[in-house]
Amino acid sequence: MIIGIDHGYGFTKTSNSIFASGVAKFKEQPPVTANIVQYNNMYYQIGVAPDGLTTDKTANEDYYILTLAAIAEELKRCNIVSAHIILAVGIPLTRYGAEKEDFINYLSRNDTVSFGYEDKQYTIRIDPQIYVYPQGYAAIAPQLNTIKGTCYLADIGTGTTEILPISGDHKIDLKRAYTIQWGVSNCISMINEEMSREYQCELSTDQIIDIMLDRDIVIAEPVKKLVVEQIREWCAATFVLFHTKKVNYEITQTFCFGGGSGLLKRFSNDQPDMITYIDDIKANAKGYELLTKAIISKK
Repeated sequence: MIIGIDHGYGFTKTSNSIFASGVAKFKEQPPVTANIVQYNNMYYQIGVAPDGLTTDKTANEDYYILTLAAIAEELKRCNIVSAHIILAVGIPLTRYGAEKEDFINYLSRNDTVSFGYEDKQYTIRIDPQIYVYPQGYAAIAPQLNTIKGTCYLADIGTGTTEILPISGDHKIDLKRAYTIQWGVSNCISMINEEMSREYQCELSTDQIIDIMLDRDIVIAEPVKKLVVEQIREWCAATFVLFHTKKVNYEITQTFCFGGGSGLLKRFSNDQPDMITYIDDIKANAKGYELLTKAIISKK
């Protein structure tokens, strides 16, 4: 079974599920079972707000636990508890060479894994062949045959933005590709800096995300207005950042996706005609699966 997983700093995505990339660890069994992974005699709650951005996803076991949860979510949909899993994952393009082998070793540390998830026991075998792709490119790969001429891809996540120029023959221009430390987390920081100035307090990440997603929440109207104003400021700064990296989105077709692209689409006052927003936040995970199926099929 091929399972694509997009291990984001803010959210972990598969083709069918999404949950926050935070992990809380417990020695004793928690009183709830929802979102609980049991592994190596420890209990982990997944889907909690992450504690900041980690520079190395292999530094601790968090992303391994998130991987087990992502696999369980996919198996749950098929109503099976045992499977041979072929993983398809992604790494930022500019860090691909440096991080690929470490990430493969991290995910394939165990051939066979037994773990619990939400009151069910799972036993999986992880194939030693793990397929690793550049983030962003996989999301657009299914559409490449319909795209004419050069274009830009901008994958705006929680912690980073991937800018990938694509040539007319659908290849990445590596010389002009960038991974920038800029994303939704910067927007959240801008909001709370303004909250500290105006109200001497901060909002929780969950409260800010509720407003970003236009959920029906109870919050003071002036605070909501402040949040929206700062999101618009972040959108303007993001477009300026595009220009500094030579992304001429006014005249060249540009595809934006990831959580940050949703903010640009919903809140930006500047909506150039040449920008196309890919709304599916799971596009990377789906792309990893499609590319892997194509490779295996050729073999």
